[in-house]
Parts: sequence; structure tokens; C-alpha cells
Amino acid sequence: MKFNLFLLKFFISYSILFPLTADEKDMFNIPSQLLLDIGKEVYFSKSSDSCAKCHGDISSLDIVNKDMDKSADLKDPKTWVVYKALGGELKKNENPKKFEKHLNSIIINLITYGANDWNRKFYSNASKEYGFNWNRVEGKQQYDGQMKGIKIAIAKNILKKIDRTLKKEGYKINRKNLENIAAISVYRYVENQFR
Repeated sequence: MKFNLFLLKFFISYSILFPLTADEKDMFNIPSQLLLDIGKEVYFSKSSDSCAKCHGDISSLDIVNKDMDKSADLKDPKTWVVYKALGGELKKNENPKKFEKHLNSIIINLITYGANDWNRKFYSNASKEYGFNWNRVEGKQQYDGQMKGIKIAIAKNILKKIDRTLKKEGYKINRKNLENIAAISVYRYVENQFR
């Protein structure tokens, strides 16, 4: 009961524009391995818009079966648009914790809402608050609309599966928070595959 009241208070005070960062995953007290398992489930979901559809099987050494040649190499964050748009290695070296916090926030938003919503709703804040700048990324002025995000309609099935998994493990999570958990989990799964 205390835990649920704490979650309610936390989410009421937290702006809808800023879903949980990767560091805030601990608010749910979900073990890391369970988050990784959920993340893998989301990444490989049976959907035409799954992460694996465009980015390939990042758990494999061979990723040549990617559907899109221009999709990000998820094993190497230094190649990511967000990494470059935030200022890359130079900005990261100035303040590593701040850089990582900004990177995580943007990635979680992108995974949750998809490229089209991120470009429309989050870009302005990311440029003002985090110094996100498209001019640092050659040939890019927005995220590719192929990145659908967790909030797409067909994601409902995977969210139901996550809800069942969490309940089976003894976690009662408000359904409104499942998208954040899914996004954080898939990001944790991707991080676990870094080179």
C-alpha cells in the first residue's frame, strides 16, 4: 500500500513530458534481470514495427538481416543521432553524468513516443534544456518516422504481456506506467548488448 501511494505521488508530481529516465527504473524495485527479460520481449515482439525488424538481432554478431540500412547500430551508442546531437565525446567528457542523463532521457522518450511525436513534442525541449542540436549530425534534421515507439496501437499486446509477467512476479504496476517500464526495459536490454 505504501509503495503504491509513493508511486502515485511520484507520477502526479512528474511532468508527462518527461517519462522515467533509465536511472528511475529503481522506483519500481523491479530486478535488473526481469527488466532485461521484459526488454528482450519488447525488442523481439511479433510486430511489423518491432525494434528487431529495423535494427536486427543485436544479441547476434551478425546483424546483416536488418530491414533498414540506415537504422542505428544499437551496439555502438557513439554512432547514435542523439549522442552526436548532444555534442558527442567532447560534451560527454565535460560532464559525463549530465551527458548520460540527457542521453537517457531522450532515448526513453524516443522509445516511448516514437520519432514523429519526439520530433513534434520533445525536440524543442531537448534543444533548450539539453543542448540537442541537429547541426551536429550530418544529413539529419529529424528522427526517421520509421521509429514507431511503444505507444503505437499494436504495442497494446506486448504491454498486456508485460503486465501479466509483472503480476506473475508479484509486481502490481499501474497500467499507465507500463509504457515507461517497456521503454526502460528495452533500453536496458540494448545497453546490455553494447560493445
